[in-house]
Amino acid sequence: MNQRGMAMVAGLVLLMAVSLLAVTAANSMNLQRHQIANVEDAQLAQNNAHLAESWARAWLFSRKDVERQSGCFTGCLLPVAV
Repeated sequence: MNQRGMAMVAGLVLLMAVSLLAVTAANSMNLQRHQIANVEDAQLAQNNAHLAESWARAWLFSRKDVERQSGCFTGCLLPVAV
């Protein structure tokens, strides 16, 4: 009878260790999922910033020469655009 009680205690300790390992692994996966989402958001923001810069440059270079200051060849608009 004493051996059965000892086996049950050992089984419960083992079950507790495995459960703790599973909870730790789940928390780690959740943290990694958040990190990946942050990296993806940063990449999306960077891509959008580059796109906005391209649009702004295209708009600036599409202005007529009349809108530019005299003697200025690149990036000089009247009135100051940016």
